[in-house]
Amino acid sequence: MSDYFGVFVPSSPKDNSAGGAVFTTLKEASEYANTPDAKSGGARFKRFTSLEEAKEFAECGCITGSPFPAASVPSDPASPTSPRCNEPTIEFPSVSRIQQNRLKKAIETHDSDAFDEMVCSNPRYIINTSGDTPAIVVEGCRYNALHIAARVGNLHVVRYVIDAVRDIRALAKIYGTSEKDAKIRSEWLLDSYLNTPDKGALETPLHFASKFGHLEVVRVLLELDQCEKNPKNKNGELPVDICCSRASPENKNNRAAILALFSPVYVPLYRPEDNSSAAIICRPGHYPPKILPGDRTTPFTNSYILAAVAGPFMSQEEATSFHDEWIRAEREIRLSDPLKGNERIGRTLAHQCGVRWMERWRFSDDVVDLNSTGGLEKLNAYLVKNLLVSSRQDASICKKLVFDDEIDAVDEDHFEDSVEMLPSSTVCINAGLTSPGSSADSSLGSFIDRMAALNLNSDGELDSSVDNSDFGDVRNESGEIGNASDDEDLYRTPPSSPPESVYLCEGIPSKEDNDLIL
Repeated sequence: MSDYFGVFVPSSPKDNSAGGAVFTTLKEASEYANTPDAKSGGARFKRFTSLEEAKEFAECGCITGSPFPAASVPSDPASPTSPRCNEPTIEFPSVSRIQQNRLKKAIETHDSDAFDEMVCSNPRYIINTSGDTPAIVVEGCRYNALHIAARVGNLHVVRYVIDAVRDIRALAKIYGTSEKDAKIRSEWLLDSYLNTPDKGALETPLHFASKFGHLEVVRVLLELDQCEKNPKNKNGELPVDICCSRASPENKNNRAAILALFSPVYVPLYRPEDNSSAAIICRPGHYPPKILPGDRTTPFTNSYILAAVAGPFMSQEEATSFHDEWIRAEREIRLSDPLKGNERIGRTLAHQCGVRWMERWRFSDDVVDLNSTGGLEKLNAYLVKNLLVSSRQDASICKKLVFDDEIDAVDEDHFEDSVEMLPSSTVCINAGLTSPGSSADSSLGSFIDRMAALNLNSDGELDSSVDNSDFGDVRNESGEIGNASDDEDLYRTPPSSPPESVYLCEGIPSKEDNDLIL
């Protein structure tokens, strides 16, 4: 099978049109791409096993089935956008070898501040925007930032790089494209970072983390679905085969924990979907029966779902011990709370044993770990959604309670202040004053008149009719008469309103809310 090298030149300085060529040797393709005209136009080449694919790449810079679909090219050759096949323009400058050496030093010395400063100033330190691949930090061995971080156990850099290439909005801003396009690039970048081997021993970041005994780095990598768990290096060895082979003395103790991550043992809890029967705590590697207990002839079957899981455990014996303890512990809780009792017991035991606990909640279709960032993000998104829905419902209810939206010929909802219909003397009595030339009446009839004058929907006319100077002097607790503005005890800031409560069950408090904080 022969190889073909397609060379694509996005734009030519002479005729301002896209072009390219196909060659059968790498030397010819490299010489053509390095000519002054092609180099100034941003030429690049790629190896193909099919002549048709090489020609297609030379014409438009992409091939059918590529993870990055080509943008449509305008038919007008005079258009300034037609020669470049609508490729995104990156506003960040390229990174020199000296700058990459500084980045390498920051990773190896665990200088998080220097690393963050460099990458935030220019994302091309870790992303090769020309080919949507990880940026090469060490040329000889073809190490990228994740290779180096996994080798030295820099957990901060490992998480930073993974989060950076999964940030769709940030990538869309870097490339100047849509989020749909950025999502495709994100998946491509994440797969390249996790599974690209180095040039020397063909080892992936998982090989490095396992070989040098970095437990937390191995844990983070294995939690990602895109990470290949069993890639082989140059010698045909898997990451589990070289576990702690070059680890430092203090990391040698991590061997058992790392091996447990590669061959995890879990203790699951299954529940029927309709809660028609009790939950089943299964032994490691076992599953609940598919038929109803005690009746193997019934046509009805229970559909079980995974409700919770504890692990991983380092050995089968530890998992079995946890299973037995889970069944024996606190039967009264299991009986008093049939829907979440087993989960509450298992959650407490997992915390005591120091193992991970994942549980199914109403805001997720799968088990999640609320001690992880991903689990908290799912919970927060669910609560925010419930809060927005609740606020919209409250607004619609308020609209229905407004009686003055429609203006009728006869307004039956018009209310008048009863004070306006009372004589001025009664108004003065209601305000605690006496009208000029009269004395206060303490009879029962006067009290009834004063109570009848009370109105919650006062429009302020009463306040305007009363002279504020009449209230200027008040008597304090000691019996002395003084100005009210001088008495600071009379002016107190009322307590702030409590924050609005948010619950899992659409605004209704339940036991499940308490389980979230246990």
